Amino acid sequence: MILLDIAAPIFLLLGLNSTSAANTSLPNNFEIVATAVIALMIFKEKISARLWCGIVFVTLSCALLSFEDITSLQFSFGSLFVLLAGICRGFENNCTRKISSKDPL
Repeated sequence: MILLDIAAPIFLLLGLNSTSAANTSLPNNFEIVATAVIALMIFKEKISARLWCGIVFVTLSCALLSFEDITSLQFSFGSLFVLLAGICRGFENNCTRKISSKDPL
């Protein structure tokens, strides 16, 4: 978890340094998708139809905003770093939830 807490801000800053604020704002919400999908795949949690709908819309909007220029479909590599930061935070969220249920003593 310590490595994830270190990697996520580094990836986010690399993404912010290499792309515009518009290409960074919504893909930063990919943390929601990463948290839900990791919980489904690794921790076998159930995902409701309403959450699946939200996951699809957030993923589509992140994909749409990952292009620098929509007319030429040029991919922004800065957005990739922002998505990696969201994935790191998604793993960290799931690990923290598992640890928080334990007795601290």
